[in-house]
Amino acid sequence: MEIPAPAVEEAAAAPREKPAPIQFNVLESRTVRRDVKEAPPMTGLPPVEGNITVTVQLVENPGLPDPPPPLPALPPNDPAVLGRMRDARNDYRGTDLVFISASVYNESKTLLRI
Repeated sequence: MEIPAPAVEEAAAAPREKPAPIQFNVLESRTVRRDVKEAPPMTGLPPVEGNITVTVQLVENPGLPDPPPPLPALPPNDPAVLGRMRDARNDYRGTDLVFISASVYNESKTLLRI
């Protein structure tokens, strides 16, 4: 695996205006709180304890605009499209996802998850 070359930016995109926040009228709200106690993930650590709170709200339709229609499909027999798809398949090296997290316990032990 190698680090890809930096992307070339010809011009900065114009800043977009922040949309106004949406005001939701909550019709119903339910909250569930659960206490959690799990065995420690490795020896010598305290158990995992705490609580989880989940809130689900039913809101009135805020009247958002419909999303734009999907773009038209490219013609499957267009030589330019077929050539670009062939090049993409030849150059594609695969995708690797790596998830990393760390928990530090009392500044003396670290549990690293990869």
